Amino acid sequence: MLPKAQRYPLRADTRFFQVARRVHSPLFTLAIRSLEKSSQAQAAIIVPKKIIPTAVMRNKSKRWISATLSPLLRSYTGCAIVILVRQPFTFEDMPELKLLLEKTLLPFYE
Repeated sequence: MLPKAQRYPLRADTRFFQVARRVHSPLFTLAIRSLEKSSQAQAAIIVPKKIIPTAVMRNKSKRWISATLSPLLRSYTGCAIVILVRQPFTFEDMPELKLLLEKTLLPFYE
């Protein structure tokens, strides 16, 4: 689970998906929105029930993504990131997920 300071309150921001830039990959869709530059990067993870039917696996997937994403968030500031899982994945896919996240976040900051 992400630390509280790194969690993005997505339910409170009803306009997020209207203003966010989207990047698509086979495993997930990444939506990025700028925040105040002084603020720490924050993230939300969405794993639909349609994609992963059991709650145990949805929660496990969120923990895996959180563990991968948390160190990356420390190096970025001033953005909100929402990860929407598009297909089921396993723990073996985590290195690929990390590479995709790094590759996807890098152009946003250049």
